Amino acid sequence: MSLVNGKKIVLDAYKNKKAIGHFNFNNIETLKAILLACEEEKKDVIISASSSASKYISSIKLTAIITKEMASNLAPSINVCLHFDHGTIEECKEAINAGFTSVMYDGSEEEFSVNFKKTKELVEIAKKFNVSVEAEVGKIKGDKDLDNLSKPEEVKKMIETGIDFLAISVNNIHGKYPENWKGLDFKLLEKLSKENYFPFVLHGGSQIPEDQIKKAIKLGIAKINVSTEIQLANCEAIKSFVISNKINEDKNYDSRKIGEEGIKKMKELVIKKLKFFQE
Repeated sequence: MSLVNGKKIVLDAYKNKKAIGHFNFNNIETLKAILLACEEEKKDVIISASSSASKYISSIKLTAIITKEMASNLAPSINVCLHFDHGTIEECKEAINAGFTSVMYDGSEEEFSVNFKKTKELVEIAKKFNVSVEAEVGKIKGDKDLDNLSKPEEVKKMIETGIDFLAISVNNIHGKYPENWKGLDFKLLEKLSKENYFPFVLHGGSQIPEDQIKKAIKLGIAKINVSTEIQLANCEAIKSFVISNKINEDKNYDSRKIGEEGIKKMKELVIKKLKFFQE
């Protein structure tokens, strides 16, 4: 089995008013849970590692090697895209050379002109390797600051670079959502969707109410990123296991036993998301 780029699977989801699940992993246990869930459900998937996750594993190159081998063994019947998340230009280039099949350059902190220029340069490089490219317009912080939300004119311009999908800021947030969160900005999302026949990406897909996710998919969100919920599921499973078991009995201190508890819960969560995103 070879890894695939994300263009076709995201575009197919977009055309069918569905969304591809994008799941971040920080360690082997999380990667295993994601792959097992997707293979069981026979759902294509985008699995993603950030710069910090790759460093934790050891390197971008090793992350690609491990993912390819695990995908081949654990999910041989589905399409798996390996995505490098929120990278610099240099990191994205390294990821391409290492075997990642999709990359995201995050130039959201740059002036738009710089973001546009660097994204276009990356697209030209990535296409030579059949690697899909994601960009970001706006800053995904979610505080309703107009400077953070995606600007329609910049969205339209960024699409001209030849990217395959675009992360937008519509009041979505990375991490846990606060109790006073006002929800997604559907007025802006609808405007962007009407002005551009193009697949958009929703970062911060954890903990958003299901009715809002459904509406977002109908309005052009074709890839939904989930990370925080996976980490929380893993943490809660391990905590419960440690509290409820006598560690010195039956070798419950074995890190594999502890890890398997997390894998089970993360797998359950991913299956739930897969079914919901593609109903």
